[in-house]
Amino acid sequence: MTGLRMMLYAVLFCLAVAGCGLGGGPEVELTFDDPLEAKLSEVAERSEPVRLRDLTDFEWDEVHIFYEGDSREEVEDVVGAPVFRDKFYGSSGSLMVFEDKDSVVKALALTGEQVRADRPTWSADVLVVPYGLGYLHLATP
Repeated sequence: MTGLRMMLYAVLFCLAVAGCGLGGGPEVELTFDDPLEAKLSEVAERSEPVRLRDLTDFEWDEVHIFYEGDSREEVEDVVGAPVFRDKFYGSSGSLMVFEDKDSVVKALALTGEQVRADRPTWSADVLVVPYGLGYLHLATP
């Protein structure tokens, strides 16, 4: 009976940890040096806006943008999933998190703060607009 009781305690402990979120859930793998970054650099050199979805080769319906110093908690509140482990996003560039049907499909760490936006969340219709010195701005069509 002691073995059965220990197994029951072990199962209850696992359920408690999972229920409290201590397990952490799956973390999204950050992508660096992605072909999308090269395409964004090309757009920055043009004068015409481009739909962001026309630059990607994967399905997505929403993109979120964050910057160095944004907290893990803030990012997880917007995205709904862990994206990085540190307390703050420490990369020296922008972070773009793409979702499809409320599931993260890609998290891209850009080299610099090349892409800027006045809010974190955008639909798949978002435009990438060059505005000089190699910078881009996200805008509603």
